[in-house]
Amino acid sequence: MQVFRAATFLGVIMIFTGLDSSSAMAEKTSLGIEENLEFLVRTGDSVVQIDTGRSHACALGQSGRVYCWGWNDNGQLGNDDVDVTTIPKMVKKLTNMKQIAVGSNHSCALQNSGKVYCWGDNKYGQLGNDSFADSVIRVRVKTAPNTTQISAGEYHTCMVKENGRAFCWGYNYFGQVGNKEGGVRYSIPQRVAGNNSFTQISAGYDHTCALGNESRVYCWGDNLFGQVGSSSSTRGPVEGLERIIHVSAGSDHSCAVRDDGVAFCWGYNRYGQLGNGTYSFTERPTRVLKLFDATKIEAGYHHTCALKENGYAVCWGENVWGALGDGTTNDRPARIRVKRLRDLIGVSAGDGFTCAARVDGRAFCWGTNRLGQLGNGKVGYTSIRSRVKNLGP
Repeated sequence: MQVFRAATFLGVIMIFTGLDSSSAMAEKTSLGIEENLEFLVRTGDSVVQIDTGRSHACALGQSGRVYCWGWNDNGQLGNDDVDVTTIPKMVKKLTNMKQIAVGSNHSCALQNSGKVYCWGDNKYGQLGNDSFADSVIRVRVKTAPNTTQISAGEYHTCMVKENGRAFCWGYNYFGQVGNKEGGVRYSIPQRVAGNNSFTQISAGYDHTCALGNESRVYCWGDNLFGQVGSSSSTRGPVEGLERIIHVSAGSDHSCAVRDDGVAFCWGYNRYGQLGNGTYSFTERPTRVLKLFDATKIEAGYHHTCALKENGYAVCWGENVWGALGDGTTNDRPARIRVKRLRDLIGVSAGDGFTCAARVDGRAFCWGTNRLGQLGNGKVGYTSIRSRVKNLGP
């Protein structure tokens, strides 16, 4: 089945790359199974989703395979070693994926079947396989195969099931797992307390936010800087937010997008990551200035980015390594458009760097690159978008 899937996708590759069908198929059939998989990389698996962590990033290809690059000290790249790589490498033993989630030093993927797999750092149980041992290859999360969405945070991971119930596991010192039990770490999924039904969940640094099916936002965990937000009750919805379509939990701040394209952020704001023109912390959601057509928002470590209806991306907050993609290294408390990049289908804000996927299947990253997290085959930061190698036509 795997070889058939690769052969089927080869036809799509030839359309985008202009490869001669006879020569391409001749090369493919002369290779073994592992070489066939690497052939997908060399000819350009179109990217459909991209996600970033602290010092690594991963992309989901149209083929259903996953590629990761950057720092790999805990095996978070999933390629059976701990070597740093500056270009994408295919995650081993992983096929038919439909969503990826990248945490600080671990990564996860959701299969079409509803099964969840994770790999990398596991000292707090964030891989969810009833173990606390790191894994350089994917392991299956101990849960029934009916998951619809996943999210990976600093040291914890969360998911939403078909019935709307949410589960989290991993580090829980601040209550970010949400089960009200107070245990320090959990190596298997724990149900989030309460009777709420959720459509999306986002795991941040030490807190978690989720979108209820009534379009309200709920957050729990560390609230030192107000990132959990104000609420009318202990586990009630964040005040001032209704008709929300997307939520994102960052390092110490949180953001959400309303159905009219208006965005809101709250929490830590030392670098202007709330986008409200100030550097003041707040537990109450404040409107992001001059943003009226957002479709998704991504809260990173100290910066934030949003995807607009017209396919452009805008970012704000910390910019010391050029993570805002505006060609400068100046922090910005209000949104600025990412230069030389349009027709985007997704954007992800990591720790000092940002990545985006374009409609043509290509991927781009910018910002800090000391550990190869930009995937461009180089080391050294850039404040202008740089193409990720070997992915896309």
